[in-house]
Amino acid sequence: MFLIRPQRAFVHRYDTPGDLRAMKVLSLTCNHCGAPLEVPESTRFLTCRFCNSRLEIHQEGAAAYTEVLEAIDQRTSRMEDQLNVLQIQNEVERLDREWDIERESYLVSGRNGTRRLPTKTGSLMGAMVMGVFGVFWTVMASQAGGFFALFGVVFIVIAIVAGIHGFVKATQYDAGLAAHRERRSATLDRLGVEADRHDSSDS
Repeated sequence: MFLIRPQRAFVHRYDTPGDLRAMKVLSLTCNHCGAPLEVPESTRFLTCRFCNSRLEIHQEGAAAYTEVLEAIDQRTSRMEDQLNVLQIQNEVERLDREWDIERESYLVSGRNGTRRLPTKTGSLMGAMVMGVFGVFWTVMASQAGGFFALFGVVFIVIAIVAGIHGFVKATQYDAGLAAHRERRSATLDRLGVEADRHDSSDS
């Protein structure tokens, strides 16, 4: 049975032999291959001469141990990926909240006072109905004489104004919804990329 004799690791510092004798020596094992190592107590980083792993020394009271730097880098990378995923998820929620507020500005009031989303077809149909009623009223009132024909003109003007207002609102709503969906889709694509990167780092 062969015994591995403790070897001094490659230490990233330059000390004279006299300095090494004056320093306390730590007896450690490589966290990667398990080989015994001896290093000065003040050493923070070293390279295992058996497996060439880059190690960091941690000291907690009287205990000391090594950790592979690549494992630390991978753990840090996973934490960064998780943070990126959370940030993008919060961004999606923020976009949805902003759209809910913007959506309220596009609502129009119905006949019974209810708020509803405008549509181009509905706005045009409503304007046509009011316009036809205004024309009918004007014709009938003109035959009867008097100033009642003016009410028909008022109905026609209201129909035109209401139709234009509803059509503009509907156009703005469609544009706002399309912009929101585009921003949300782009953000979700970023979320998918970050999630895939996180999954690949865990595997």
